[in-house]
Amino acid sequence: MTETYFPEGKEILTLDQFVERLEASGIVPDLRASRYTPEAMSRVAEWMAALARDPDVLRGLLVDGLADFLNYQVDNDFKPSTLMLHKGDGYSLRAVLWMPPSPQHPPEIFSYYETHDHSFDFFTVGAFGPGYRTQLYDYEYENVRGVPGELVPLRFQEETGLPPGKVMYYYGSRDIHTQLPAPSISASINLLLPKTYPAHRRQYEMTLEETPEGVFGKLIAGNVDRQAQERALFETAAAMGDTDLHEALRNIARHHDTPQVRALAWQSLLPNSKHLAEDVGLVRDDGDPHVRAALSQWV
Repeated sequence: MTETYFPEGKEILTLDQFVERLEASGIVPDLRASRYTPEAMSRVAEWMAALARDPDVLRGLLVDGLADFLNYQVDNDFKPSTLMLHKGDGYSLRAVLWMPPSPQHPPEIFSYYETHDHSFDFFTVGAFGPGYRTQLYDYEYENVRGVPGELVPLRFQEETGLPPGKVMYYYGSRDIHTQLPAPSISASINLLLPKTYPAHRRQYEMTLEETPEGVFGKLIAGNVDRQAQERALFETAAAMGDTDLHEALRNIARHHDTPQVRALAWQSLLPNSKHLAEDVGLVRDDGDPHVRAALSQWV
């Protein structure tokens, strides 16, 4: 379940001061490895709130962008509403803009109404405006096969908002949320902490299904954006027919830690395989139910 903090101090930290304090603390490796200490997490929450109190953090980001607009955020591969603040060793800081939905700001740009989890932990703090609202659930990642259409039992936690100064901590592959639109322009600041343990987790997106037995998430796909990227890469490599490309793809299909990735690699390779019988045998040897279910037409 997400952690919630309401730091009451009045300290203000600049971006440089926040980064210096965070890196000197040594907390980042612990959180990335799922070593949680309430005192340490509360300390970072206080620093996040202090950072959000500095009006120059967002102001400076926007001023710099408008002054050099042609080169603004050219290396940013997040959603259009996300702006990079800083990338450190094992973490990153970003600002996220939340706009009320309109023809110019379709909900999908801001992931409104899209129920999803994250494969990483993160802190978030309200920095400007009233903030979005969010419906919070949690679930058991280890019990999910990851097959589209699968129903995942969810436990409802609360519906809450993110006003200025409120800090929340989301646990990767545990917390699920549905973002609801901000009533007016808002911004939050996020500290992203990619996991080293447990690693190689998938991100899930789902639709909510309410039944007499409880609330379920119906999986749309695992990490939609990432999966689309992987599929394009794998299918292009397979279609080119190059022996080295096929061997590299076969290596991913046999040895990648994530069954969904192995399945996707086999789905791309088998229609183009020059050694179909051998490859089908390798699929049989995999043994993972997700891989076998995804490739049932071949085995």
